[in-house]
Amino acid sequence: MCCSYNCIFIQHQVFCGLRAGHGVYESGSLGSYARATVLSTDKGKFMIVVNATITASADTIAALQPAIAAMETASRAEAGCHDYTFSVELNNPDVLRITEKWATMDDLQAHFGMPHMADFQAAMAAHPPQGVEAKFYEVTEVAPPM
Repeated sequence: MCCSYNCIFIQHQVFCGLRAGHGVYESGSLGSYARATVLSTDKGKFMIVVNATITASADTIAALQPAIAAMETASRAEAGCHDYTFSVELNNPDVLRITEKWATMDDLQAHFGMPHMADFQAAMAAHPPQGVEAKFYEVTEVAPPM
């Protein structure tokens, strides 16, 4: 059963988050990819930032490139999406990272119901990764160090 805090549901997983300023969203294994950090855009207003790590062979990542490109483009056009970027680690081409920034948790939750998410999940099923790691964080944006 879920807690009384903010929660989202992804691929039959429940991610229960903490309220603003209270720490970390943790997830276990995922049938989907997702890891979120909450940042503020204005003092006291928070933004969701999603970071995922997918471990897969360089060949698998290459096979996913058309689906990745489509996912980036479609996601960036969604309401509340401030950024949606995939990248491969320079020192480990078997690690794919995804960074997303969302205005609200509702925007993120709506994202998981989009047709391009289903298309991306189908591509992932056709080219299964070796592993997916996901965590959800809640943080406040701060000024850069001087």
